[in-house]
Amino acid sequence: MRICLIEAYDTGSHRYFYQGLKSTLEEEYNYTVDVMTLPGRHWRSRLQKSHMTLARETSFFYEKEASHPDAFIVTSLTDGAAFRGLLAPSLRSVPIIHYMHENQMSYPINPSNLSHKNQELFQQHILPAYHLNQAMAADKLVFNSHFHLEDFFCHLDSFLKEHSEKSLREKCLLMKEEALVIPIGLPWPKDPLTPFHDRPKRLLWNHRWEYDKGPQEFSTLIERVLKQHPQWQVSLIGEIRVEVPEAFTSLQKNFPENVVQFGRLEKRQDYLNHLQLCRVLPVTSHHDFLGLAVLEAMLYGVIPILPKRLIYPELIPQELHDTLLYKDEGVEFYEKVHRVMDDGLSKEQENLLRESLALYKWNKIALQWQKLLEEVC
Repeated sequence: MRICLIEAYDTGSHRYFYQGLKSTLEEEYNYTVDVMTLPGRHWRSRLQKSHMTLARETSFFYEKEASHPDAFIVTSLTDGAAFRGLLAPSLRSVPIIHYMHENQMSYPINPSNLSHKNQELFQQHILPAYHLNQAMAADKLVFNSHFHLEDFFCHLDSFLKEHSEKSLREKCLLMKEEALVIPIGLPWPKDPLTPFHDRPKRLLWNHRWEYDKGPQEFSTLIERVLKQHPQWQVSLIGEIRVEVPEAFTSLQKNFPENVVQFGRLEKRQDYLNHLQLCRVLPVTSHHDFLGLAVLEAMLYGVIPILPKRLIYPELIPQELHDTLLYKDEGVEFYEKVHRVMDDGLSKEQENLLRESLALYKWNKIALQWQKLLEEVC
């Protein structure tokens, strides 16, 4: 089988997804997976225009090959309807599976952005129509989490209800019932992990350095912790896309001996090795559809303390919710971080967490894709 994967935002979790899926489908099932990409920048421009370039390049590629794929997997920053319409006529009947990494309807608006009022209007009136167009054009809709699926259709329903679109609301309900959830897979560690109690007492940040991940709330917790425990450490790693948050600059300035890593680790293996030098991942995010950074940290033995919102309850076995999830960022958050840092988890709890992560093994994820592709094609 031959698959063409269309990715308009070639960076971060988007690249992680297509590289993992391509290599696993080719190795496990002998598929051919062609990938058409655009650089990962200017997301709004990608929403509006990526279909033009990608449809042209895809058509040229398959005309040159004198062949066609059995299915397209189009990801969430490309308008699948417009993409299909601009393809060469011989490619327009190829089924499209639309993979939703994210939607932009619920992305938190940066209050410091001077044009945030325009952004609100864009989110309320333009983006729902765009995402509805994507969904309607797809032969199959796939989401990276159950939380994302619910969030997506909730926003579409509110938009259509406001405009009294009864028939389209009914259509969305059918699409929701038929949609699938397939998360991104994780490459499994090859070597034994550093035991929890052999690691330094170090806290971790491994998300993007942006406002939606809650850097101010994280820094507030860290300052309180380090004042109580001056021997504890913190690693601030992850991708810096725009600028260093002021809260992190202050943290480094006020606690230079405790901040042992400040900034991105460029080599993948260095990043994975560094995870094994950390014990606890306190998370303060206000936006997350998959929690890939959290899953990676968990996979390498870091214990997360997560807000009881967004995707996070979905990542943790029900039996561990009381231990690892918090409702408020005050006393409860601090106490859970403190307790886990000192005590870790019991052997039974560790096994529960490890078993839950097994769902994200690439061979299991690829099997779900193989079944879906056989059905669609």
